[in-house]
Amino acid sequence: MLPKQYRLDPKLIPLVARKGKRVSNEFLDIRVLGGGEVPQFAISISVKVSKSAVIRNRIRRRIRPILLELASSGKITPGKYLLIAKSAELADIPGLEDTLKNLLLN
Repeated sequence: MLPKQYRLDPKLIPLVARKGKRVSNEFLDIRVLGGGEVPQFAISISVKVSKSAVIRNRIRRRIRPILLELASSGKITPGKYLLIAKSAELADIPGLEDTLKNLLLN
């Protein structure tokens, strides 16, 4: 689990989803809304991606340490980030860290 300072308040998720700038690729859709002192993240993985909770949780477990590393090192600009998974392949792709870094740092 991400430390509390890096977690996005659930009340702000609809705002970020509506008004956030969109960055995406074939696996992830990221909405970014500026502001704040530290980057804050929410990860959304729909049942449409996979009906298996095991796969959805595996995707979350792979994404969280990458986000924590980028946020704690200061490489990501402060703001509110909503990560929406589009594909169950995220659970198994070998280059997830590079894919996520490319989307977040560009």
